[in-house]
Amino acid sequence: MKYLFTSILFVSSVFAAEICRFDGKDTWEGKTGLVTCTNFRGILVKDFQIKDGKQDGLERKYLEGKTVIGIAWYESPRREPRMEIGFDDYGEVQLITCGPKAYTDIDAKFCGFKGIQELKFTNFKGQLGKKARYLNGEIIELVTYFSSGKLKDEMKILGDQKKTTIYHEDGTLAAEAVEMYKKPVWEKEYYTENRLKSESQFKSEGEDLYLVRKKFYKNGKLQEEGALSASTTWSKEFYMGELKRYHENGQLSSKESYDKKGDLDGESIFYDNAGRVLIKRKFSHNTLMQEDNFKE
Repeated sequence: MKYLFTSILFVSSVFAAEICRFDGKDTWEGKTGLVTCTNFRGILVKDFQIKDGKQDGLERKYLEGKTVIGIAWYESPRREPRMEIGFDDYGEVQLITCGPKAYTDIDAKFCGFKGIQELKFTNFKGQLGKKARYLNGEIIELVTYFSSGKLKDEMKILGDQKKTTIYHEDGTLAAEAVEMYKKPVWEKEYYTENRLKSESQFKSEGEDLYLVRKKFYKNGKLQEEGALSASTTWSKEFYMGELKRYHENGQLSSKESYDKKGDLDGESIFYDNAGRVLIKRKFSHNTLMQEDNFKE
């Protein structure tokens, strides 16, 4: 699955207990056809297709047995949902996850398999929350708004480039980033009033990705510069190589050295805001080997 909106999808308590049956029976091993599920009041809440006893094909979820509030398509052999569309209780689309191809007339239209399609999504107040443009199952443009109606962020894909821009609620830039071929290239963060907070360039070393980052004080002076590993879903970023930090007056504050695992390795030097050396330390893979203190 490619994209999943975070809009609120209406969920009713009737889904808490489902009774599913195929041809009046609660077992369907080896069967092919339609399974229907009801709540404790006997009202339809879901139906789905099975093939050889396993879910395969269209699934629909209902509100009070009438309004369709969710559609999904399951496909062999993995039998994972390849397309999902969620509706609120007013029949408005609130969630879309597109697959690599169209499985129904609905997702052929919504997901842009019949040409570029623009969809609008409302928030719980009925206000415009998102606008999205789809083409062949992928979002090529996504715009979201604050509850005040002001622009919150926007993402655009042009060929192999993806650009994301995020705004503070006062309309000034908060962050922007560019990807090429689905890999990050650079990103910037801003204080209010478009004052640069940090900028990062992403670099490759074999299969590994790292970033060279500079951080700035609100007065525009350099605060920190160094290289970091790129964080992933399962890991946090850490420093690599030489890291320099600065006092707000521009004087060097510290200089440290890290190995490729993020451990302190080598010499660390700390300075006062006049440039005088305060402390020198030597590390070997995060173990302190020596310390010299020059404080008066």
